[in-house]
Amino acid sequence: MDILVLAHVQYNSVDLCDENMPDNFSCIKTFPHSEYYHENYDCYEHERNLCRMNGLPDLNQSHPFVRAELLNWSKYYQQEFNFDGFRYYNLDESFLKELGKETPWFVIADVDWDHWQKEREGQFSNVYNYYLHTTLKLVFSENQNSMTLLSQPFSAATEELGDDANGLGIYLDNAETERILQNINGDKALFKNLIILLHTWIGIPFLTYGTELEIGLDSIFQLEPLWNKNPEYIQTSEYYQLIKKLNELRDKTKIHQLDQRELESSDLYYTYARGNQILVALTNVGNTDSNINIKIQNSPFEKNTRICDLLSDLCINVNNDESVDMNLIDGQPRVFVRYDMI
Repeated sequence: MDILVLAHVQYNSVDLCDENMPDNFSCIKTFPHSEYYHENYDCYEHERNLCRMNGLPDLNQSHPFVRAELLNWSKYYQQEFNFDGFRYYNLDESFLKELGKETPWFVIADVDWDHWQKEREGQFSNVYNYYLHTTLKLVFSENQNSMTLLSQPFSAATEELGDDANGLGIYLDNAETERILQNINGDKALFKNLIILLHTWIGIPFLTYGTELEIGLDSIFQLEPLWNKNPEYIQTSEYYQLIKKLNELRDKTKIHQLDQRELESSDLYYTYARGNQILVALTNVGNTDSNINIKIQNSPFEKNTRICDLLSDLCINVNNDESVDMNLIDGQPRVFVRYDMI
């Protein structure tokens, strides 16, 4: 399995020269003048690519000199370091389009979900599935909205993008958001369901490092360093082993080539299939004493097939009508595959 390296590029912000003088740009060698920046707008009142995120000076990519320098820098960066692609964040739309022509390699951009049309127009290779990300917060947070809400980002992505939905970036958290464990108040059952979804949903999973060690549960640090951790502890941790098992499944099934099909859902559970090889059942009841019985009509498996849960030692037979009877116990998810895949 190859490892591809993406450069996370912050094209819009630069550091402050003086915290007490936010409009002093004298230390920024390439862009020392105020004309190169947007005015000091509040991000809550303006689009993110026009405001000062975290109070940092925001480059005006529509300025001819700024645009030319950033384009030259991007080409140099690729030629010098030979990265496999880039992640961009909060860029001017017209600049993105020109950047895509000048740098025709893999690009994933962080934009709101209603900007998917721009991917179809070729402004960039891929975008993060922001719509799914916000829906996950609604469904798995303390408020526990209905699991049926997951139908909306799935339908929107596949109807809007078709096969290109395979290129959407799927994520639970990142450097700009709170850790998912904080959002779900440390609930381990919800955490497990979300990790399963991340690795089995249509798209490219982006896993923030440290998730395998439950960073965000007891630490105030979003990006806590890992080099002081015992390597043996890391590799034997519960979620490291879970993620390893899921990545092996992705590789074995070539999951990126499998379509995703919605199956049964209710307020408390959501099920879907990947091709004819994987059946996923998720729930948002959390770490509770519960038993949810589900009958999956039109499963991805042929009748009488022996299937096993990747997460436990449970194996069952598919019914004669190709349906599957299962239960979700104590908030735990299921990932069923054929017996010969275990």
